[in-house]
Amino acid sequence: MLSSARAALRRLRQRGGHRGHDGHTIASASPISSTTAERPPDDSEDNPPTDPNPIAIHQADYSLDGSAAQPIRVKRDHYMFVCVINAKGTPSGNNYHTLLLRERGLQDFDPTLEVPTDRYFCGDTMFRVEFLAWWGSIFGEYTKYSHNVCLMLTYDASSLESWNDMTTFYDALLHRCKKGARPILGTMIVAVGDGEGVVPEQDAQAFATQHDCAFSKISSITGRGINAATCTLVELAYHFRDQFLEDEKGTQYRLERAELLRVMTPWPLPWRREL
Repeated sequence: MLSSARAALRRLRQRGGHRGHDGHTIASASPISSTTAERPPDDSEDNPPTDPNPIAIHQADYSLDGSAAQPIRVKRDHYMFVCVINAKGTPSGNNYHTLLLRERGLQDFDPTLEVPTDRYFCGDTMFRVEFLAWWGSIFGEYTKYSHNVCLMLTYDASSLESWNDMTTFYDALLHRCKKGARPILGTMIVAVGDGEGVVPEQDAQAFATQHDCAFSKISSITGRGINAATCTLVELAYHFRDQFLEDEKGTQYRLERAELLRVMTPWPLPWRREL
């Protein structure tokens, strides 16, 4: 039975042109995720009805000054952490931000200037997306400052060992989820590389679907696919945008989520015990 998030994303993909980001088709949602009821739309004059399932758009494709074909009316500003757990042979953390800029045709990011975030717009919400490397329990502490936390499990498409590392880690992650606790908003499995992989793409997609995860493929050279992958996670975050409230109750939820992340995460990573 599909989760509410997965059903929502399936409806998104049934709309014409949804995967116009780069043409990729992406499976969706995650078993390591939370659910909540959405707030009924406010259809007053000051708040006209909006698309309940809008697509996410990168900042380079939109204009806040009204010059875009459909100007944005931003009502909310959310932070979103995409935690990258990279198996052997794949980039880590902020390198995916560089790949994103490369795909978008923008100048490479200078890490000495500012925090590497990218703005995405979805409906009436702006998401500040930051790619983070996994560093154990410290990550759980850091995430209490974010509205949304997603997981990106990457593997080298040309290496069977890398694929095995990734699947082993994911199984360990699920095993550590106590009593069905689901602190991760969405999980995506990503094949990194160019050309055919040693694990057929349809098999990798089947694994992702079986575990209710999203799946995408990213070029390690051009970055092709990273924008579409990020858009999918942003759209999932938009679907649950009212789950992380900016009040006392929301703060308590984020603290509890940080603790769940801390205890459920094996560290060091299975393939880095020599470090």
